[in-house]
Amino acid sequence: MAKSSLPDETRNLTPGQVAALAKRRDVGHTFLALAAQLALIAVVFLAWVGRDLTYSLGWKHPLLYYFILALIIVAIVGAAGFLLRRGTPHID
Repeated sequence: MAKSSLPDETRNLTPGQVAALAKRRDVGHTFLALAAQLALIAVVFLAWVGRDLTYSLGWKHPLLYYFILALIIVAIVGAAGFLLRRGTPHID
């Protein structure tokens, strides 16, 4: 008999499907951890972005560009981790 405390889509899974679901959720958790670590690095970049914008001439603001790149990567990796943890199909 299926457990009633589980969501409908995961009640009647085979052992292989449960293993694949656990692996996908582990990958999602890893992506979320990477996104959190990179977000902390982006906060450190933020400490130098103001100085970079104040003292760098013209369009040469490398730390601003690194900060923007870090935010984009955080958004992509965080969204991928969230979707994988949520239970969407894993892309191999």
